[in-house]
Amino acid sequence: MKLLFAFVAYVPCIAYSIPAVAQSAKDFHAFGWNAYSQSTGDAFNVFRNEASIAHTAHFTAGILAEEKFMLQETTSFAFTAAFPLLSGAFGITGKSFGFENFRQLQTTLIYGRQLTDWLDIGTEFDYLHTRVPGYGSAHAVTFGMGVLIHWNKKWHTGFHTFNPANVKFSGLGDDHIPAIYRIGSGYQPSEIFLLSAEISKTTGFPLEGMAAFHYRIIENLSFTGGAGTGENNLFLGFNIYLKQIQILLSASHHARLGLTPSTGFIYENK
Repeated sequence: MKLLFAFVAYVPCIAYSIPAVAQSAKDFHAFGWNAYSQSTGDAFNVFRNEASIAHTAHFTAGILAEEKFMLQETTSFAFTAAFPLLSGAFGITGKSFGFENFRQLQTTLIYGRQLTDWLDIGTEFDYLHTRVPGYGSAHAVTFGMGVLIHWNKKWHTGFHTFNPANVKFSGLGDDHIPAIYRIGSGYQPSEIFLLSAEISKTTGFPLEGMAAFHYRIIENLSFTGGAGTGENNLFLGFNIYLKQIQILLSASHHARLGLTPSTGFIYENK
């Protein structure tokens, strides 16, 4: 609890809404939904399910930035990169949340591969670090797993778990890292349209649901829109495609806490 108390001392108005470990599938609402499809090239699919890295055909990397509720103290940054191997694909992600008086960092190594025409698996290993000047720091090592099932060309289902062993921080305090369990499904009737939904449970927080659609308006522009329970009330995003680069723009809105803008880009060496 020391980590939570330290955070509350700086941002009491929003501390109750932030999990102890920021998870990008919750933070960057409009991105990564292609995990529940046959599409590849979206570097941020791994934030929803690490098994999505299995079909990486080219080197890809991306950066995202988000200012949660328009507050500098709750700024998040995320980086991801992935490249194919002879069997499967390997990736690395980095995440940062907070400000100079409270900082959470997460570094993740990911490996995924296709087992059959209809089954992909992935695993991740995570190093977590929290620093609070004047209080100290804490760290932990944990893991996660993901599975994607492709029932046919249109229907796809994914299962993901993070920290199922309920690992705790060591160092400053002994706070438990939340375990996260997520199931998602996607329906892709054509190459330009995807309808997806997720249900997730984070220990210590209520069950949450999200639904989104992704539509490729023209060759160089796509739109994502969706809504959810909890803090994920409404969100929308645009992808602008410029040859090997995607520009990402999005915003989400919380009924009580307001607007959260996000921006970033993806590079794919194709």
